[in-house]
Amino acid sequence: MEAEIKSLIPTLNCLESRLKIRHKICVADRGMFSQANLEAIEAAGRYYVVGARIRRHASAKEILAWAMSPEKQRSHVFETAIEPNRRLLVRWSAKRAKQDLKKRDKLLNKLQGKGPSWTPFPAHLLDRPRNYQRPLKKLGKTSYLVDEERIAADAQWDGLHGVITNLPDTTDAHDAMDYYTELWQVEHCFRFTKHDLKIRPIFHWTPNGIRAYVAIAFMTLTCVRHRCYRTKIQGTEMSAETIRLALASAGGMVFQDEHTLKHYAHATTLADDCKKLYRYFGVKQNRYPLQLI
Repeated sequence: MEAEIKSLIPTLNCLESRLKIRHKICVADRGMFSQANLEAIEAAGRYYVVGARIRRHASAKEILAWAMSPEKQRSHVFETAIEPNRRLLVRWSAKRAKQDLKKRDKLLNKLQGKGPSWTPFPAHLLDRPRNYQRPLKKLGKTSYLVDEERIAADAQWDGLHGVITNLPDTTDAHDAMDYYTELWQVEHCFRFTKHDLKIRPIFHWTPNGIRAYVAIAFMTLTCVRHRCYRTKIQGTEMSAETIRLALASAGGMVFQDEHTLKHYAHATTLADDCKKLYRYFGVKQNRYPLQLI
């Protein structure tokens, strides 16, 4: 955590000076949630919205009581002051509740594959202890047992998510939560550069080589994000993978005239997604063969 602060504050200062940023809000996930980190950001005179661990929070019982209230109240945000200049905000989402239920069912199915619910699981079979131990009860020193009470207690938190912020009280709670929600775009970029672009490992050793490699990857990411945006505003939202597969399906064939011995190229029939991309970006497909020089 300390290393993140040492790099975060100088990076924010650099961005502010280069981009002339006026309205500054630092949005981060739960990894930044520590007293030292928050104090460092506050000391730098900046606002933040940081993911909170609400299950272990002192207001956990109040949060659950609010979550069990009538459905109409869940559309609002639970809010409580935790420090003179800090607020804890919690919101319930039906979409998030569905995702949490799906993850828990997937985990339980994996555990059931290791044996019946009443059968103790040896500790060495739990290849992911942090995830697997939540619905399990420790039985002795070397085995675990599925605990239905823990599963029911875990289900109470489905759909709930909280943040801690030092934004002024005049800032609407929904707006503060929306700032954190937009963090998915950053996570998506990280995931795309890591898995799709496979930016790591970097097989360069010189500073110029590393800078050039990262610059090319960043330009590729920018182009892909722009294509996704262009498709979305024109009525057909496509992911980066869908766009890649659509463009990869565009092919053609080359043939030779028996009499003139000239070569011609002719495009094959395009898939529907590829036709949409051509139309969105103003690319025209030639209907007739083109002579190759």
